[in-house]
Formats: sequence, structure tokens, C-alpha cells
Amino acid sequence: MQKNNYFEALEELASLSTRAVFLTSSSTRTLMQQSLCELEEIEATATKKICELELSLFNDFLPPLERHSIAEVAHSIGRVIEKSCLIVYQKSLRAGYDKRTKASEVCIILSELIEDSIKMLKKIKKPNQNPKLTEFRNKLLLARKAARAPQKRQGSLSALSGELREELSDCFDKIIEIMLCNI
Repeated sequence: MQKNNYFEALEELASLSTRAVFLTSSSTRTLMQQSLCELEEIEATATKKICELELSLFNDFLPPLERHSIAEVAHSIGRVIEKSCLIVYQKSLRAGYDKRTKASEVCIILSELIEDSIKMLKKIKKPNQNPKLTEFRNKLLLARKAARAPQKRQGSLSALSGELREELSDCFDKIIEIMLCNI
């Protein structure tokens, strides 16, 4: 894998992550079953991509900081996918199905912003080409407020949604770190 392909691999992982987060908003039994099947495929594909990325990171000559940063982002995206799978699995065990909430909508937006930010990594050369940090942080705040709003049957799903938000935030922070090191 050449240096530019690392970012293409991260883009593919981010795309898988965005799809996984979107699937957490499934609401009917049929959609839930389809989501579980698709999430299993997404998780397997992401694991394979991460392994391929790690192998090439070990084999290619890169500065240690850059190698570490790329691996961190890849693993962070993998954790977002895992949390999404867990949410869909937990929802499938419940008798009733939730409609898409404001918090899940914002998580979808956050994952799309991460995907866009990763696409920027290949092209970044100047500080004015950085992603809009305030936009991401404002969306994260909106998601936290939505999670605190009273809802029926919050329980473990609410906690899992909070963990998903935290993983998305952590992933974004790692992307910003790479950008700060490479400008």
C-alpha cells in the first residue's frame, strides 16, 4: 500500500461507519433484521480493512507518529461500527421499536462530518482547508442535549447512544490531530 492508499482505506472505513450509524435508526422488525445482517457484513469488511491497513503500516516506511495516528483513526472508526452493531442488536431484543430520535439523527450527521473530514486529509495543505471544528462541536452539543431530553424507555439504549457519540467525538479528535501534525 502506498502512502495515499492509507487515506483511501480510512475513507472506506469512514463510509462503512456512516452506514453503520445510519442503520442504528431502523424501526421495524424487517428493517431491524436486514440491519443486523448488513451490520455483520460491515463489521467483517471493516475488520478486514483494518488488518490490511495494519499490515501495510508495519511493512511500509513511515515515521512512527504518522503510523500511530493512522492506526488510531482506523481503530476508532472500528469502535464506532461496533457500537452501532450493539445498538441495533439491543434494539432487536426489545418488544417495541423506537422511531428515529433527535440523538440518532445527530449521530448520523456527526459520522457524515467525520467521513468528509477524512476525505479532506489527502488534500490538506493549508489551515483554511481544515474541517469546520465549530460545526462538529455544535452538532455534538446538540446530540448531548437531545439525549438529556425526557424520552420513553431510555434505559440501556440511551447509554449506548451516549457511548456512540463519545466514540464519534474521539474519532474526530484523532482526525484533527493528524491534520495538526501535517499542516
